[in-house]
Amino acid sequence: MKIYSYNGSGFGNAVFSQYAAILFAILFDAEIVNIEDKSNIQVYYDTYIHIDDAYFMNIVNAKIERDETIIDINKNYFLIGYYQHDSYYVKYKKEIIEYVERNPHQLVFASHYSKPYQLIDIIEKKDTKVYDIVIHIRLGDFIGLAWTMNPNSLIDVLETLNNKENICIVMKKPVSELEKKYVKYILSYIPNAILENNENPIIDYNIMRNARTLVCSCSTFSWVASFMGYENQLVYFPNYQSRWNHEQFRKPHDMIVYYEFKRCSEIDLWNILGNISIE
Repeated sequence: MKIYSYNGSGFGNAVFSQYAAILFAILFDAEIVNIEDKSNIQVYYDTYIHIDDAYFMNIVNAKIERDETIIDINKNYFLIGYYQHDSYYVKYKKEIIEYVERNPHQLVFASHYSKPYQLIDIIEKKDTKVYDIVIHIRLGDFIGLAWTMNPNSLIDVLETLNNKENICIVMKKPVSELEKKYVKYILSYIPNAILENNENPIIDYNIMRNARTLVCSCSTFSWVASFMGYENQLVYFPNYQSRWNHEQFRKPHDMIVYYEFKRCSEIDLWNILGNISIE
């Protein structure tokens, strides 16, 4: 059986998709083929059986719960979804790491990164500055989708943290006026924080992994970092209702503190942040 894996989104989603493919390698001895040329992706739709999210869960649950193989291992399949079900990957974390160690140079592709990264980048920690607290903030397209975190939700978390001296914020470089206002508002509560927005996602990924305490946003990027993070890392994770059935990632390990997530529309953000000067 060959599993053709397509990573059509950002780094966090690409890692989840790769974990799904690795799970097929673990459970069914599948060979993973990562699609490099996306210019003719329709060929894969037309040639191979597409495993959507519901089918993926049925296949994995049947194998895990009943040791039943409901997939034809003599055929090849196409993974095009997100497969964000952390309970599977937590259960097989040891086997996932072992697979990565056996296939370190396998290439993985993410749409928001111009170069492919190697599978070993998921588990091999890079040298970065170690912060006591790292906060991940996702803005960008979330603003237009009305899924931005209300900045006061984040302030509520910050007020529970004792040490605010060795702290940083990981995020894409703020570009719009509203993004800059958002960051300035947060920095007014943690003025000593360092803003990390590196062009290479591997660097930001490892900054989050190396943190003593990681405050995640509702983002796969910070989840995948916490999954392979510092051994005794404390993780604050937003407790929110999933938007889609495929989005089921809430508990990368046991050291989790859930905090209340309140989303904001763009209008809400302007009401909160409108008077802040960025000059």
